[in-house]
Amino acid sequence: MPGIYVTGQEVETGPPTGKDIQIELSSSNRQEMYRKASQLKQWIAENVRGIRDLQDTLPLAGIEWEIEVDRARAAMLGVNVAEVGRMIQMITGGIIIGEFRPDDADEELEIRLRYPEQYRQLSAIDNLRINTSNGSVPVNSFIRRVAKPRVDSIQRIDMKETVFILANTEEGFLVDDQTQIIDEWIVGHTDSLVDIRFRGANQEQAKAAEFLSTAFTLAMSVMMIMLVMQFNSFYQASLIMFSVVMSTAGVLIGLLIAQATFSTILTGVGIVALAGIVVNNNIVLIDTYNYLRRNNGMLTASEAVFTAAKSRFRPVMLTTITTIVGLLPLANGLSIDLVNRSYTIGGMVASWWQPLASAIVNGLIVATILTLLLTPAMLMLPELVSARFGVRVADHQFEDDMK
Repeated sequence: MPGIYVTGQEVETGPPTGKDIQIELSSSNRQEMYRKASQLKQWIAENVRGIRDLQDTLPLAGIEWEIEVDRARAAMLGVNVAEVGRMIQMITGGIIIGEFRPDDADEELEIRLRYPEQYRQLSAIDNLRINTSNGSVPVNSFIRRVAKPRVDSIQRIDMKETVFILANTEEGFLVDDQTQIIDEWIVGHTDSLVDIRFRGANQEQAKAAEFLSTAFTLAMSVMMIMLVMQFNSFYQASLIMFSVVMSTAGVLIGLLIAQATFSTILTGVGIVALAGIVVNNNIVLIDTYNYLRRNNGMLTASEAVFTAAKSRFRPVMLTTITTIVGLLPLANGLSIDLVNRSYTIGGMVASWWQPLASAIVNGLIVATILTLLLTPAMLMLPELVSARFGVRVADHQFEDDMK
């Protein structure tokens, strides 16, 4: 059927965002905006791989007829222009004379008055005659039919006329890669008359990234304040924060190995959750080291580090192993139903939470190695600097307590 476009779309599990790629063009110059939209759509179709269901919201080509009335001529003939409008309505959509609501309907139906179907044609306007005080006058003596391009609908956002270019991404291609290619073209073909921006999933992703960045920064700041208050040492608090930052390396390495994408929301939330586990493991180790240094003045720094690492090895490993074992099935897309004694690989629920679980599992593996190896070594660093250069660094509290 001509004039009908058919497309399919998967069911969205989250908030509705529409197609994968949504480009908004807005301008006060309609013709320039239409030209730019057509140019951009054609360039995307020819140069961007992995694009399907490419379409735009430009008005469909068509013709609309306008009736121009020569008011001076109509006044000379004694014609009421309002009467002419009503007669033309009788040929087109009809005149509403009332409304009716059937007993089995919730909405009212309009009752319209029109000419018989055989007289409802465009050419019938030329045959209309209207009665005046001077007799019957042909309508075509003072009106003229003019064909103009049809504009079926006008969409405005922030008081500006707007059109969209929409597209979906084929399987095996990343939306971010495609938007970067399109954005490079947009930057190279900037037009002061037309404003172009990405909407839809790209806009929601940018908002989510901004929120997570703010939340992670705020969480790190609060952690830093509380750790400084607890340990009374900027060095030890910074050491714990450094281990949190380095744990993200495990998340990125896991993404590289699995050839997975970075989910702004789920992977980001996984990194924030990972920070809490890493901080807990490091606090346990450093607090044990401080306890040994304060309560046993005979221990050197190296002995205290070795004893703390050895005594805290089991709690740290238990935390790591139980967390990894609990999240490993979900990280591999495995959903286990204990009630029905069944499992599903790659199900909808498991696939949705897989980026979060993978981030925690991969990051925790690296973070545990850093906690058991790097953190003890960094605790030894002030003592080594003091012995080599004769400068007391970050461990003056122990000497004061011993006195």
